[in-house]
Formats: sequence, C-alpha cells, structure tokens
Amino acid sequence: GGALADCGFGAALIQKKEISSADISLALGWSLTIAVVIALIVSLMAPFLANQFGDDSLAWMFTVSAFLIIPQAMGNLSTNLLQRDLHMKSIQIIHVFAYTVCFGGVATTLAILGWGGWSLIIAYAVQTVFKVVATYSICRHTLRPRLKGDRALIHFGLKSLANDLTNWSMDNLDRFLIGKFWGLYSLGLYSVAFNLSKAPLGILIYTVQNIAFASAARLHGNLAAVRKGFQVVLAAMALATLPLFAIVAFESATVLHIVYGAKWIKAAPYMTALAASIPLISLGSITAAILRGTGAIGIELRVQVVTAVVFFSGLVILSGLSLAVAIWIVPAAYLVRLLLLLAVVRDRLELRVMDMLSPFRGAVV
Repeated sequence: GGALADCGFGAALIQKKEISSADISLALGWSLTIAVVIALIVSLMAPFLANQFGDDSLAWMFTVSAFLIIPQAMGNLSTNLLQRDLHMKSIQIIHVFAYTVCFGGVATTLAILGWGGWSLIIAYAVQTVFKVVATYSICRHTLRPRLKGDRALIHFGLKSLANDLTNWSMDNLDRFLIGKFWGLYSLGLYSVAFNLSKAPLGILIYTVQNIAFASAARLHGNLAAVRKGFQVVLAAMALATLPLFAIVAFESATVLHIVYGAKWIKAAPYMTALAASIPLISLGSITAAILRGTGAIGIELRVQVVTAVVFFSGLVILSGLSLAVAIWIVPAAYLVRLLLLLAVVRDRLELRVMDMLSPFRGAVV
C-alpha cells in the first residue's frame, strides 16, 4: 500500500529538472487519493487476507495497518523533495532516529508489556507520524492537492508506480507464497533469516540507491560524469557486500546461533541462500537507480517484470520440494535481474566490458 500510495510521483519530482508548486500539488493529490482508496480496499479485504494466513485475529491488524498508508504517503512526498535537493544527511538522521527510537524503542517496550503483534503496528504508526512531522518541518511545501497537471509528470509517475509495485511484490509476495505452500513455521524461519541477512545493509542500500538516483537525474546529459559515478558506487557497494555476505552464507548457522540462539538454527539453510542474494539485490538496486535517473524508467520496468515472473513462477514450480531447496530461486532471480540491468546500463552509458568488470576487483580480492 505504501508503495502504491506514492504513485511514483516522488521519483517523477526527483527526475524532473525544474518543478513548481503545481507539480507538488499534483503529486500530493494523486498520492492522497490513491492512499485513501488502497486503505479502504485493504480494510475491506482484511478478513480474506487474515484467512489466507490461517489466523482470523489478523483482520484487525490488517485494517489498522491499512490506514497508516495515508500518513505514509504524505511523509514520502516530503522525503522525496529532500532527496531531490540531496539533503541526504537530514533524511538519514530522521530515518535512523525514527527506526531505532520511534519503532525499535516503542515496539520493544510494548512487546515487554505483552502487546504481542500490536506492538509492531503501534510502533510503526509512531515511526510514520514522526517521519511526516520531521520531514515536513525541514521541507515545507504546499499542502493543496490537485489531480490535473503536467502530463509528462503523470506519465513518468505511473511508470515508476508500476516499477515500484513490481519491486514491492518481489519483497513481500514471496512471504505470502511461502506461508501458503510451506506453512507459517517455515515462513517464520524464512523471515528471520531474510531480515537478519538484510538488516546490516538495509539502510545503506536505501541511502546509496537514493543518492545514485538523485545524482544521476541531476547529471543527466553529462554521460562521462554519470559513467564515472556509476563505476565508483558499484565498486563501493560490491566491496561492502560481497566479502561480508560470502562469510555469512558459509557461516549461517554460527551467525544465527550468536544473534538468536540455538532454537533458530533450523533457519540456517534459508539464510545461506538469502545471504547469497543480498549482494545481488544491492548491486541491482544501485544499477536500477542509475537507469531510472537517466530517464529509462520503461526499460527498468521491463527488467523488473521479467525478474518477478522468474521469481514467482519458480516458487510455484518448486512448491513440491522442501523450502531449503526451493529457496535458491531467490538468488537465481536476483542474478537474472542484475545481469539484465548491467547489460542495459552498459549500452546506455557506452561502457566497455572491462569497465563493467573493474568495479568488482577489490571485492573479489
């Protein structure tokens, strides 16, 4: 819902060279409209969604979570405007404080007090409201929504929306399929393994991806600068992910034992495959951000759709096998995505094969 509520207009505002208050009003109007519609749809579907997970008590959690999409949409707009002006330090401070204190602190406190799953939802509400207030206080903008305006902005926004929806589906629908085919116990092990694998670099990936997108949009037309920037950021991300997650993949049982204790050791086979996925996800995200920044949102969308088809069809086809085997479709799908994106960027930035390989030398060593 949060991905849909943005309507892709955040990316459209960042990518457009010059924006006006009318453009911001247009983005706000579409975001709020879609957010309200999605909130109503999800709340109406709450009993069905809860039933899919075999727990009717989840219906109220789905309903309350649905309406958090509306303030999230407003916060996304302010964050995107800050990102457009490359105020990354402010965004990072806000996001880190919101996650560690507003979400982590509140959730932990409520969990200790026995609030169960509601501790996560209430904490997310506190986190969302804080981000809305904090980002708007730094980047004050018009709060007058409108639905008519620049057609080019709407066109880019809708393509970006489709792209974000595809990304969201790959990040979330795998849990739905795993819960349906392999049960909630396996889903719990999978989720713990995936979250632990992604947690160390989640914020870094988010930040670097946003910087790469905003910078590429600003430098669009200066091919040499975009080319050099892409190689530098690719090398940095490869160095940050490949060695670390090679270790995590080989020592998944040890990592789980240290962090969560012996009772989670059964998640080790899942964590091995998921740890192998993280460098592929990271490098693909950076490459996609550069591609989007240069205006090739349509090409990026096609790559994402192909990847999603490989991913979900693979899970369905392998549903008769154990999850420890089927889970290897995750790194396979993200490898396909990375290779396709690199091939497109190579042509778009006029890079040689050696130019594409050289950023990985340090990481391999």
